[in-house]
Amino acid sequence: MLLLALVTLTASAERVNLQAGKIGQHGGFGGIPKSPVQVPVVDLDDHTLYFTTSCVGDTLQLVQNGVVVYSTVIASDEVELPATLEGEFELQIIRDNWLFYGDVEL
Repeated sequence: MLLLALVTLTASAERVNLQAGKIGQHGGFGGIPKSPVQVPVVDLDDHTLYFTTSCVGDTLQLVQNGVVVYSTVIASDEVELPATLEGEFELQIIRDNWLFYGDVEL
């Protein structure tokens, strides 16, 4: 089954540069993975995040000064952030024991 998501971005949309890191160990095989983890592709346009690679079911957090100020479970390929959030944040996407993170400005 092939699912396609059509996302319309404006010229002002910016790609979020995400890094990947492991968080905690959940037991099991602790060796080197056979394939690299796929870092999500995310664009930000004003207060809307667009996910080119699906993150449905992952946890999204915005962290400011070490404090989580917003958290939600990603339900679709488009997430509208609260308009009341302004400033610089670390955007975090948590998937199992992987953390994808990058800086955003709202």
